[in-house]
Amino acid sequence: MVSRIQAHEAAVTSIVDLEDGKHIATGSYDKKINIISMARNQKIHTLSNRSSVTGMVMTSDKARLVTAGLDKSISIWTIIRKNGVSINLT
Repeated sequence: MVSRIQAHEAAVTSIVDLEDGKHIATGSYDKKINIISMARNQKIHTLSNRSSVTGMVMTSDKARLVTAGLDKSISIWTIIRKNGVSINLT
């Protein structure tokens, strides 16, 4: 079975496992980073980036999501995990 989620308004350029087994982050040319719940198959949070997202990576300590932008910038997003379930990005 394949689940499909309409997560962005432009091409998806990157997908990262948030390494909790429950969420992924997707980046796109639409300048958005979406956090997707794998259990619910839906967006649970959206972040706005300065420019189109061209790549993403989790830091080895799993505390930050780093995104690369088409404008040659990087953004570092801190991940705050509560009770091992919900994720807030600041």
